Amino acid sequence: MYGAVQLFAQIPSGRLSDRVGRKPPILLGLGSGMSNPAASAMVADVASPARRGEIFGAFNTFRMGGAVLGALVAGLTADVYGIGGSIVAFLIIAALITVGSAAIRDPRNSKPKLKPKPI
Repeated sequence: MYGAVQLFAQIPSGRLSDRVGRKPPILLGLGSGMSNPAASAMVADVASPARRGEIFGAFNTFRMGGAVLGALVAGLTADVYGIGGSIVAFLIIAALITVGSAAIRDPRNSKPKLKPKPI
C-alpha cells in the first residue's frame, strides 16, 4: 500500500507544493506520498548549495530512522497492549507530528517565487 501511495502521489503533490507552498501538502499528509516531496523541496529551499548534499543526507537518515523506529514502536506496543494499543500509539504520534508540522514556517511564505513549468 505504501508503495502505491508513493507511486501515484509524489508528482501531483510535488506540483501542488510548487503552486501553493510547502506547508499545505505537509499538513495534508497522506503518508509521505504528499508530505515527502514538499518536505524535500523545503529542505532544498533553505539549504545552501555548498551543504545541500550533506543536509539531504541528514534529512533522509532521520526520515528513514523514523520509519524504522515507528515499526519497532508499533511491534512493541502491539506485543504489550495488543493491536488496539499500537493503533492508539500511532494516533498519538501522528497528532504530535501534525502539531509540530503546523509550527513549521514555510520559507517561501507559502507562495512560489517561480511559476512551475509543465513537465
